[in-house]
Amino acid sequence: MQERVDLFNDLLDVIASASDVGRIEIRIEPERMIASDYKDKAFMFLVEKVDDYMRECGSIALLIADEDRELAGTNVTSLSSYRANGTRYAFGKDIHNIVDTIHHTRSHHSRLLQLADFYVYTLAMAAGDHTGYPRREIIAHAKDRGILFPTKYKNWPSGRSWYHAL
Repeated sequence: MQERVDLFNDLLDVIASASDVGRIEIRIEPERMIASDYKDKAFMFLVEKVDDYMRECGSIALLIADEDRELAGTNVTSLSSYRANGTRYAFGKDIHNIVDTIHHTRSHHSRLLQLADFYVYTLAMAAGDHTGYPRREIIAHAKDRGILFPTKYKNWPSGRSWYHAL
């Protein structure tokens, strides 16, 4: 088991060493939402945060995502709309720093997507119970490396008006 923990920590070190790679975290709580289109909202918030980050860096981004037949067409259409008209809502944002369309590929074809999946898995582990071995050691290592703190984030819903009664 310790060899697995060491390998996990080595992969966390790879993420930590990439200081020029932003980490964007979108947390959606569908059970607390009135609307049911939480996947669309999560994608919209991701696009906004990526665009914000790229603008701050003076750069542009090309979105690459894991192949998901259910979401691929919707994401392509949504990104095209956001680039043309901005994101939804009265305080929507114009999108200028994301180029082209979103490209979908199988994650086993991309080491970068695999590392992104690994990062998301680590965030999920950190959000859950990690008091026992080996999770305790892994999350301690992630905290020590500072990678549990995203470059940009969005937790939603954030206002009481969007909450279901619990």
